[in-house]
Amino acid sequence: MYQNNFNILVVIDLRLYTVGLIAVVVLLPIISPILNRIFLNMWEPNKIFRKKSKTFVKRKYIPFNEKEILKVDKTFNKIEFQSKVFNIYQIIQTAWMNFDYNTIRKYTTDEIYNMYKSLGQNLQKKKRKNITKDFTLKYFNISGMEIKKDIISLTVFVKIEEFNYIINHKEKVVSGNKRKKVIRNLRMTFIKTKNQNNNKCPNCGAPLPNINSNTCMYCNSIVYGENHDWILSEKLVVSQKYKQKKSTDQLFLSLMKKHHTKNR
Repeated sequence: MYQNNFNILVVIDLRLYTVGLIAVVVLLPIISPILNRIFLNMWEPNKIFRKKSKTFVKRKYIPFNEKEILKVDKTFNKIEFQSKVFNIYQIIQTAWMNFDYNTIRKYTTDEIYNMYKSLGQNLQKKKRKNITKDFTLKYFNISGMEIKKDIISLTVFVKIEEFNYIINHKEKVVSGNKRKKVIRNLRMTFIKTKNQNNNKCPNCGAPLPNINSNTCMYCNSIVYGENHDWILSEKLVVSQKYKQKKSTDQLFLSLMKKHHTKNR
């Protein structure tokens, strides 16, 4: 009798183990991306940029129209703007890695600059460093624009691949993965003034005390100084994930495609 009961318990245990194993196999592909995103966001040094209320103001942008932009900026060129945006992103990220706040100051508004500086100082206190390098632009699109008084504003969606991880003072990786690139989907807004007369408030015409970003003391308008060229005013990390290696089938198809193209 005891032997029978023991056999029954063993069978039940084996069934439960089998059911659990099947559940893990079935659910793992589903929950893996979710867990990956959760853990990736835990170490993301720019996670503060994900808060829309503080860093990305909701505006009613109109669709991008190059002809309208050329009316107020005759030097505008879409291809050059794409190159400039990617270049500014690389400069800011590299400066952020090296705690070079003076360089960040040149390419950002007050709010973005203060956020980068605050995050950087926090890392320095912990004796850590955010390594960002090997950038590749995978996608670029100008999604909206806004022309208001003397300020031109363009919002872009970009997909960028990069190495992005954190090391301590012993150069040991404490967050992220130094062997895997991160794919980041970003929404950013860049602004510039219509003219280079930056020593006057574009709203009321009052003289400004200096050419840095500030608030006009006469009308309280926010004035972006020294930005007759494009600077970053808003940034939002829409999503990010680790770059997946190509499967054997994908690699084979890719090689076949290249071979077929060469033999044409």
